[in-house]
Amino acid sequence: MSYLLRLKHWQLFIILVCLPFISDLFLLISALFYFAWMFAIGSTIHAKIAASHRPNNGLFLTCFAVVVVLSCIILIPKTTLSHYSGGDYHYLSWFVLAVYFFSGVYLTYFSTKMLITAMGGGDFPLWFFRFMFYFVGVWYIQPMIQGLYPEGEDVGVRE
Repeated sequence: MSYLLRLKHWQLFIILVCLPFISDLFLLISALFYFAWMFAIGSTIHAKIAASHRPNNGLFLTCFAVVVVLSCIILIPKTTLSHYSGGDYHYLSWFVLAVYFFSGVYLTYFSTKMLITAMGGGDFPLWFFRFMFYFVGVWYIQPMIQGLYPEGEDVGVRE
């Protein structure tokens, strides 16, 4: 998935922000692309940082799988959880949405943590909110990643 990290910031902006206005199908594609982009950031940087700075990524991988599966379930119109209007299913839908929310926030947290580690430090809340508000943050995040890992160069943690 390193090709996602080679996209220019404006290309990523068009895919993540402009495409969802075309149709619901592009909304699903854009959401999956956003989570794949965060996964590419987290996993690529995780693999390239020094072993002494490398955290466990088991929960990160699990949350990514959960987000992809639930995005498909929630965003495909015929299988949305909104048709469960009452009974036991109503509570199940709230539980599923809570798991979806937690998984998305953890993906953001882990990707931010990996980026801050690769940068050698930084303002964590600022970068976290740049990930959360990706329609603005993509203009900062993508050039930073491309600066950290130029094409063809294997860069570790900056000391």
